Amino acid sequence: MLFLLLVFLSSSDAVTLTGSSEYTIPGSEFTLKCDVPEEASQVQLYRRPDLTAIQGSIQVSGGQCHNTTTTTTHVLCSPDVCSCTTTSTLYGTVFQWVIQPQTGDHGSVWYCQRTNARLLGAVVTSPDYTLNVVDGPGTVTLSPSAIYYTKTERDTLPDITCTADCRPGCTFVWTKLDNPIFTASDVLSLGQLDRSEHGTYICTARNVAGELTTRVFVSVMYGPSAAGLSPPATSYTLTERQTISTVTCSSDCNPVCTYRWTKNGQSHTTGSGLHLNNIQRGQTGEYRCTASNEYGSQTSSEVTVIVKFDL
Repeated sequence: MLFLLLVFLSSSDAVTLTGSSEYTIPGSEFTLKCDVPEEASQVQLYRRPDLTAIQGSIQVSGGQCHNTTTTTTHVLCSPDVCSCTTTSTLYGTVFQWVIQPQTGDHGSVWYCQRTNARLLGAVVTSPDYTLNVVDGPGTVTLSPSAIYYTKTERDTLPDITCTADCRPGCTFVWTKLDNPIFTASDVLSLGQLDRSEHGTYICTARNVAGELTTRVFVSVMYGPSAAGLSPPATSYTLTERQTISTVTCSSDCNPVCTYRWTKNGQSHTTGSGLHLNNIQRGQTGEYRCTASNEYGSQTSSEVTVIVKFDL
């Protein structure tokens, strides 16, 4: 009498599905890998919630990997579609598919299922794998939300925090437009302001998908610094009807200063320039320039003009 003895090997493998990286960039190739430690003759890839539509299928035959996703005929896997690692003519341990996810695929859930008729558990399913798709910063927001600040020197500017919706999370850098300073932080903290901090500040939010910026405009108001003269000479001796270069008065101010000249303490002219053309004897005297704005005033050094003339 003949006895047919069927022996089923017990299965202790843990089938797992993993991605080639933590995040995938939309439209780029991304690999899903199904690891089958106890070998498989066929592995199929599914996407929830549609458990009837096979997303990928690889069968080992003749020691080669065949793509049976859409057909049962033996079409060899191509590197841009699928691949596997074979251990014999009929079995393999690592099965891979190349997909090209889009932004809308973020959060989609996948699993793989292996088949090995020799094992007691012929069909084993992996735990779910959730796909993470990169998304760049769509908008950059500020807290407080104001983008224009007008402050007087020595006023305090509140800390400004830059945030953005990013996947994976963004890094942040603050720079100053006219004097590139770098703050590798999401917070712009200037505190008590001085005039050098007047300007445009840019927050850049950045991740692997791209970057986005927003700007903050800080106007620091201050009175004039010491009024300077150009040329810097403070004494001129001339002969009547001579001409010397215009003496220009200037000062660092915000908002811009107005200028006025006095002669011997009396109002003489307005504007930054003192014009000494075709000079006459009556123009002998002591000249001073005053720079003014709503935050203060400064007076220049005295300019002495001596006019020589014949009697």
